Amino acid sequence: MMSLVVIAPAAVWPSVKAMNSALGYAAGDGVELSSDGSAPATHLGLHTWATDAFIAIATGQVTLTIEGYTAQDIANLLAAITVSVEPSVGEQILKRKAHFDYVASSLGLQTIEVAL
Repeated sequence: MMSLVVIAPAAVWPSVKAMNSALGYAAGDGVELSSDGSAPATHLGLHTWATDAFIAIATGQVTLTIEGYTAQDIANLLAAITVSVEPSVGEQILKRKAHFDYVASSLGLQTIEVAL
C-alpha cells in the first residue's frame, strides 16, 4: 500500500465520489480546503492508502470501463484533479498528513479548520 492524496475543485468532488463508488471505493466527504483556510471550501481532498492497482487507475495509467461513464468522462475527471503518490522531499518520503499538507500547500491551499 502506498500513500495517495487526491485534491479536486469542490464542484468536481461529487463526480470524484460517484466514480469512486462505481469502482467500489469510497471517497467520503473530503477535507475542505481554500486559499486562506477560511470557508467556503474551493477544493476538497483526501488521503488514503492505495494498492498499486488503484494508483494505476487514479493516475490514468490504466483505462477502465466504468458503467455509466465514457472514456472521455474519465479523462476529463482525471484532468481536473490532482493525484499524488508518496512524494519525496529531499531524502524523506511523505506519508499521511505530511503528504496531504504538502500537496495542498503546493496548490496554494490550506485546510479549513472546524471549531469544536
